[in-house]
Amino acid sequence: MAPKAKKSKSKPKANKTEMEDSIETLKDQVEELQAKNAECAAIVHEIRAQTAGKATEAALAHYINKVSDSLQRECGEKPFHSKSADPAAAEKYYQSEDSVELRDAAEQLGDKFMIIGMNLINTKKFKTQIQHSVYQLEQASKKHMEVNQFRKENEEFQDRIKDYIESKIASVDSRRKDNSEEATK
Repeated sequence: MAPKAKKSKSKPKANKTEMEDSIETLKDQVEELQAKNAECAAIVHEIRAQTAGKATEAALAHYINKVSDSLQRECGEKPFHSKSADPAAAEKYYQSEDSVELRDAAEQLGDKFMIIGMNLINTKKFKTQIQHSVYQLEQASKKHMEVNQFRKENEEFQDRIKDYIESKIASVDSRRKDNSEEATK
């Protein structure tokens, strides 16, 4: 019976070494997984940093709203608002250099729309003044000549002005083309 006891003692030793080997293998695999997990965490962190550096849809919507708010009533429905940015929006949307550049571009575009709107306002005022002046001239000219004759003279005068402006535009275009050709040479 003693030999049986030896066999039973050797089996636990063999099982013990096999278990230790299995534990060692599992520990090695856990270390490998932890290393891979750390690499993945670094990649995820890098992706999050890159995503935070890009303008989000909400940021683009904010910029487009800023541009549309820059239009005067004559250009659309909303009146012009001042440029002072909402501090919460600045912290939320202006996260990177790209966002700051986009904000600056939106403000510049808004300024251009403001200029266009002001020109429309001035044109509307000028049109109203001209209509009033023409009306007054027509009223005064009824005493001295027929309205039809005045209109014919006015149309001839407009045609002369139109021809003059078209010739000036053509000469400016030709100069611009010449300058661009010289610049490319």
